[in-house]
Amino acid sequence: MDRYVRLNRELWDEWTAINYRSEFYDVAGFIANPSPLDEIVRAGLGELAGKSVLHLQCHFGMDTLRIGKEAAQVTGVDFSPKASSTRGRCPSAWASPPP
Repeated sequence: MDRYVRLNRELWDEWTAINYRSEFYDVAGFIANPSPLDEIVRAGLGELAGKSVLHLQCHFGMDTLRIGKEAAQVTGVDFSPKASSTRGRCPSAWASPPP
């Protein structure tokens, strides 16, 4: 792997852990009461009903889950393996009440 690609991936792996715990992302609050997509993001996506969406660089998937509420199907992928593995924590937690 190219050195710069590797360093970028390592940086995003590190940021995943920081962001998941941060107040800015507020994952626990999102799981308890998911907020809608940001107005600017929502407007840029257009009509989602009945569509299949590929969400690139989804990080750990909060917007992917928001998109999934409106689209027929959504798939989130990320450059960071750590973000991809962390993403799996959100959907199951969102589907059921927090402990």
